[in-house]
Amino acid sequence: MTHEHPILETIRQRTSVRTFDGRPVDAERIAALKEKLAGLQQGPFGCRCRFALLDMSGFDPKQLKQYGTYGLIQGTRFFIAGAVEDAPGNLEDFGYLMEVAVLACAELELGTCWLGGVLNRSAFGRELDLKPGELIPAVTPVGIAADHRSFKDKALRFMAGSAKRKPWKELFFDEVWGRPFQEERALSAKSPEGLQEAFEAVRLAPSASNKQPWRVVWVDGAAHFYLERSAVYSKIMEMAKMPALQRVDLGIAMAHFDLVTAALGQAGMWTFEAPSIPGVPASASYTASWRRN
Repeated sequence: MTHEHPILETIRQRTSVRTFDGRPVDAERIAALKEKLAGLQQGPFGCRCRFALLDMSGFDPKQLKQYGTYGLIQGTRFFIAGAVEDAPGNLEDFGYLMEVAVLACAELELGTCWLGGVLNRSAFGRELDLKPGELIPAVTPVGIAADHRSFKDKALRFMAGSAKRKPWKELFFDEVWGRPFQEERALSAKSPEGLQEAFEAVRLAPSASNKQPWRVVWVDGAAHFYLERSAVYSKIMEMAKMPALQRVDLGIAMAHFDLVTAALGQAGMWTFEAPSIPGVPASASYTASWRRN
């Protein structure tokens, strides 16, 4: 019988929570979470970020609807909000660091739910004392999950297909775009230890509307991350004047890969030189590469 590494187990078990039971979070977990947030300052692209745990006691979560996100949050007054500077790679860095925070919550047995939208002028912007040039791409409620999901919560998960994930053959390619990277190859002695777990962690990453817009091409010990945009979804985001949330999704996937490889002893670093990959479609854009040290 095999046992998963704790970080992959956390990734696999974590689900979005919109219904909380209203119990206060104990001071010990609040302190641990605040300490974690204080250390989240720069992602792989080096953009400056800052995160805070906010007590939004006077905030009605239904107001979230006017900012382009869902308002179906019940039973908690705590939210994590973050701000990132306006710079290349900022949304990827935000997604990367926010997901580290979300997984830290999961390890503390606290529920969360990614909520993306136009949040700069919201109560979150005021509580964060947002500076000129900063952006709030997303927030998450934080609290103790209720024993049972509300009907609206269940309906939203069903409509979004939250439990479904694309198969490996659609997400991971072997040297050439579109040639599936077989899971059996990831387990072979020729592949780095932990590669199968790292790819599986990427496959399980959450994403806006569960689009899973990332693609990874493995070439000579390097994982090249691409964003394959959904044209319709991108147009909707543009019309709503919302941040490019699929770039945030890419950062989340990068965080999963990085956290799992590091936990399994595979040291690596992020680089940003686009490789020459045959067959990359016009709908896909290069983001970053993870290379073994």
